[in-house]
Amino acid sequence: PGMIVANATSTPNMIGLSSGPYDDDVLGVVSTAPNTVLGEYNASSTRVGLIGRSPVIVSLQNGPIQKGDRITSSDMPGIGMKAIRPGQVIGRAFENFSGAMGTSTRACDWLINDELRAAGVVVPPETCLARVSVTLNSSFDMSIGNTIQAVSTSTGTSTSPLADAFAELFNGAFEKGAELVKAVYGKVVAKVAIIGEIFAKVIHAKDIDSNSIKTQQLCVDDVCVEKDVFKHMVQTASAGGAASTPTPPSAVAGNDASSLASTTPPILSVQGNNPAIIQIGDSYADLGAVITGPSEDMNLGIQVLVDGVLSNAVQVDTSVVGEHTILYRVTDAAGNVGEASRIVRVAASGQGNTASANGPASSSTVATAGDMPPTP
Repeated sequence: PGMIVANATSTPNMIGLSSGPYDDDVLGVVSTAPNTVLGEYNASSTRVGLIGRSPVIVSLQNGPIQKGDRITSSDMPGIGMKAIRPGQVIGRAFENFSGAMGTSTRACDWLINDELRAAGVVVPPETCLARVSVTLNSSFDMSIGNTIQAVSTSTGTSTSPLADAFAELFNGAFEKGAELVKAVYGKVVAKVAIIGEIFAKVIHAKDIDSNSIKTQQLCVDDVCVEKDVFKHMVQTASAGGAASTPTPPSAVAGNDASSLASTTPPILSVQGNNPAIIQIGDSYADLGAVITGPSEDMNLGIQVLVDGVLSNAVQVDTSVVGEHTILYRVTDAAGNVGEASRIVRVAASGQGNTASANGPASSSTVATAGDMPPTP
């Protein structure tokens, strides 16, 4: 008597001992002296208490139990414990249980251990158990504690904290909408967090252990490198060499086309009108620039800076009259830099000849190599 039972989902009209913490199929407790019995009873039937007050075998797995605490199933079959997070509960304790001798609390009842072993139920040695009076009301309770559960190795199992965290991701509390995290002054605090996707402006971390990291730019302190430069560094390291400063054309033997390629910067051509003049309040669509040479640089990526600020998409403020500079920049594997710029003038309504970036291609191009200054 007093053991927690659950519906046997594999067999209709059958019950079994509860299995695992916060068992979703918890039904009631075994009762030997019910006040009222409903349904047919025969030799193979088990009386199960569903409502009212009944003794329940509990442990101190989640700490001492106070009157009013919710009681749920534990990882010991049929044995209850204090519920400390949202989940399925069997009811509320009607008395205290701390394991210590006293007039206001239940002490450990070691005879229960002998009863369980005689019935074939295995409990860890020296487990403190007692029968505590519980007001039965099997339900899913969302109001327990601070909706936080510590991730730790379960008693009697060999699962790791990380495996427990993954298991927690799929438990009933998540299915019913509980947020098992703790918010502290706008921060989320967790020892282990299993997250499908994370969106953040800035991430600070002491260590990052990942199978792969994708980024547009790799920075160490204040030194940043982009895809093409990083690719060149990796290729150079794989070949057993070291990155070096490109050799000036005068030092290259023969000065043939193949030897000059490493010192020739990419050449850019701005597409559309340059300057581009638009009316105040109009939208601006930039046609960008294309690489026209050398041939080995044709597939490089082009950086765009609007008024000196690196941008993924060209956005020009057309709400006020003014002039803006769009700079297109390419860096080849040897570190040579090619640049071209476009001037966008926002004119007052009715002033000047209005044009967009959708006109004919401009021939204005600028290229810089090595330490040549950028186009103003």
